[in-house]
Amino acid sequence: MASNDKATITPLRLKGPIAAPFTPFHQNGDINFDVLEEYADKLAADGVHYVFVNGTTGEGMSMTVEERKALAVKWIALGKTRFQAVIVHVGAANLKDIQELGKHAEQHGASAISTLPPLFYKPSNVEGMVHFLEQVAAAAPKTPFFYYHNPSMVGSNAFSMETLVKEIFSSKRIPTLCGVKYTSKDLYEYGRCYAKHASSCQFMYGCDEQLLPGLSMGCEAFIGSTYNYLGRVANRIMTAFEAGDMPSARKEQFRIQALVSVLIKYGGHTGTNKAIMSLVGPEMGPARSPLHNPSPEERELIRKDLQAEGFFEWIQ
Repeated sequence: MASNDKATITPLRLKGPIAAPFTPFHQNGDINFDVLEEYADKLAADGVHYVFVNGTTGEGMSMTVEERKALAVKWIALGKTRFQAVIVHVGAANLKDIQELGKHAEQHGASAISTLPPLFYKPSNVEGMVHFLEQVAAAAPKTPFFYYHNPSMVGSNAFSMETLVKEIFSSKRIPTLCGVKYTSKDLYEYGRCYAKHASSCQFMYGCDEQLLPGLSMGCEAFIGSTYNYLGRVANRIMTAFEAGDMPSARKEQFRIQALVSVLIKYGGHTGTNKAIMSLVGPEMGPARSPLHNPSPEERELIRKDLQAEGFFEWIQ
């Protein structure tokens, strides 16, 4: 947990799978808070010790500021007896909302905050990005901060991730920054960042279908949507890798690939992912518009495809 002095904040170092929880909705679109305790219990039972809430998987960008605050408070409270860390994503369409969410998360005891880069008006150079992140982090000066790199969702920057990380740490303008949620399949760039900055910055990997390659590049913490129901699989991969048992690690990784192939077959959206979660845990309800939701007929086809892959056996 963070110190009271931003100059002496202890960096938050994580190890293992980090679930990015779905936000359960009623059919009318309201948040279903009633299932969150059961949800948190399932994650903890599956060996998931950390959660990253209100992010892409959690449909944070489809919720109001007040909804996100209420959900963050609930997850932080649930995490006190179940998780080692609750990271709250505070990224939004404008800086004022981001700062409000960041300040709120700190006031309620979040283990860390995280933000995406600007979503519409984008900085044209590294200095502009560092200045933006500096203002975000300053809203929660006692709380560890993670930058959320997700170019497939928000577009590429006019500069490389390697350049940004170098400038952040050489300038020392964001003392609370302790890591990056790196959600890109570009392992070349990941490797460049890790090789130069791993001692001062934790690079958490966000592509579930490349967990094992991420381990080979030095990653120790993995944030993803599938860890909501693949926590045991992810832990088995990491255990096998650490033991040097690559055949077992590959076997489990290929199971994640099989799951992801079903996700892609039915659109690859949060609606499909929530339908899968609903088969093995509490009902997640629909994704908010404009995301696609599978029909009842598609949900049954998804179940049959997963059954054919042995999914319901190997997630145990």
